[in-house]
Amino acid sequence: AAIDVYNWLSSLADAVGFETIKGEVFDFSAVTGFLDSNLAAARKISKKRNLVHNTQDHPVALVVSDPYQEELLRDTMRITPEIPRKRIVWSIEEGTRFIQSWHTQGQLE
Repeated sequence: AAIDVYNWLSSLADAVGFETIKGEVFDFSAVTGFLDSNLAAARKISKKRNLVHNTQDHPVALVVSDPYQEELLRDTMRITPEIPRKRIVWSIEEGTRFIQSWHTQGQLE
């Protein structure tokens, strides 16, 4: 499943140009279980994608619905204060606001 999402995103980026995509919101709120293989694949593909595209100004919001999801994604996707372009959020709306703020206020603290 993770590979399918990243393949779709790559196709979209190729079609419209990566620089035109202002950010991404990934909604994990309905996920009830995480397979280690999917998480590892997502991390690997994400890392490769970051090498291919300049992602320094490309915010990513990960929507969660409970502390379990939050902790798992924070650890697996290496979301730390040192990487401000990635953020755990609690709704799609919050994720959208994060992306908008990122671009209107510059890189957020």
